[in-house]
Amino acid sequence: MSFFQLSCDFKSTQSVKDCIKIFENRLNSIFVNDLTISENMVLVNDLEKRISTNNIFEINNLNVIRTLVLKQTKIDLEDEKFYALFSQCYLFQKALEYNLYEEVLQIIKKLVAYSVRKNNSSYLWIDDKFIYGIDLLTILALNNSKFIHYISEFITPSWEITQDSYVIFNYLPYFYFQNGFSKNMIKAIAYCNNFDTFKSIANATKDSNEELYEYFKTDKKGYEYFKKECFNYLSLYPRVSENSDLEHIVNSFFKAICKDEVYRNMANETFYEVSLKEEIELFAQEVDAFLEQFTKDDYVFLNEINDDVVFEYEFEGDFEKEKELNKEFFIKGFESGRKILDYIYYGTNKEILNTLKKIEFKSFSKRKNLQIYKRFEYFGTDYLYEIIDPFLKQYKDEHKQAKQSFWLLNFFIKKQGSFKEKALRALDVFYILNGRKNLDSFTIDLFTRKYKICKRRKLLKRY
Repeated sequence: MSFFQLSCDFKSTQSVKDCIKIFENRLNSIFVNDLTISENMVLVNDLEKRISTNNIFEINNLNVIRTLVLKQTKIDLEDEKFYALFSQCYLFQKALEYNLYEEVLQIIKKLVAYSVRKNNSSYLWIDDKFIYGIDLLTILALNNSKFIHYISEFITPSWEITQDSYVIFNYLPYFYFQNGFSKNMIKAIAYCNNFDTFKSIANATKDSNEELYEYFKTDKKGYEYFKKECFNYLSLYPRVSENSDLEHIVNSFFKAICKDEVYRNMANETFYEVSLKEEIELFAQEVDAFLEQFTKDDYVFLNEINDDVVFEYEFEGDFEKEKELNKEFFIKGFESGRKILDYIYYGTNKEILNTLKKIEFKSFSKRKNLQIYKRFEYFGTDYLYEIIDPFLKQYKDEHKQAKQSFWLLNFFIKKQGSFKEKALRALDVFYILNGRKNLDSFTIDLFTRKYKICKRRKLLKRY
């Protein structure tokens, strides 16, 4: 398991906001390119050191996560995997404490969209113990219960009791015990994508002696609100009205919440102005009529849905294509592009730096019709490290290939200097193009930690 490390100053709102944005970009990359989550985990540190166990678990919401996870396995924060999970939850908690709800919601919606699109929990399993994402949704819901329904949406129809039980049986029932039959909880019940999850809540209400059926039978406003949210749910997730046993979903719903004897005698059970049998039939007719506006092409769980990604970046990991995009950026983007490349590669034409001016990378590359626009659009240009990292990777790979030939390596060193020299010259160029802004912490980490190009002091002295 590999980790992308983020360094965050949790005392700074801006630093937390920056980390959330980078976290979103990393997750986006995983989802769009169908990368394996366990091989691309984000690990968050407090500046350059681990977040202490005391700091993590002095927060009540993190203790709730620990309790829910402990139902599955023992936690050892010395394990990088555990630490990565809890460090992400800690980052989300701090972001919400700084009221960065919109930023967190952007990520949560993409997590849900990815889970719905795949409709298969295997894409989310980190190993044989953990499903990724559920705890991040839980942190949001713990901070504000109006977001519980995202957990309901995240758990999709194909999740199975045999392998996904710890999520199906623990998370939403926990919120029921905390919130009872609040409006937010009723909405979460209405939004259950997975019927076993719905049944787990129904069973939890029976265990607490506050049966869901009795609540609906005695609180008409509560029942009407539930029906309203059911139709809101179906407008987002239209689906067939019968389950695999050819039983109508309304029928399945009432069978789950009613005691056996009540369900068997539904014709004689009063439900407001009608019998329970009649209410089930009327509700089922309403659902069928509502679903008539949709076709099978609209059914979410029969075909993949689009998440919020506008551009797919298909070239990630394609060394030759990335190299082509990097070269085109200079050659096609600038009249003096060849001289800029000569400076980066050979250190010649240093005076070319005096001719460079600040650009807006997205609009610039779009105006010039450069293929790299897709990369900028997808990975972002908010921070210099997002822009320059693919270039550094290319230069690093070129030197790595050169090492395979003693003669070629000598040529590289003699003509171009070391990779570190080339990287710093590239930074000279991008530093100017980025408006000579102070280097952000992530770019500093890129040069001092990831690629080990130079010491922090030297870097800051140069820029």
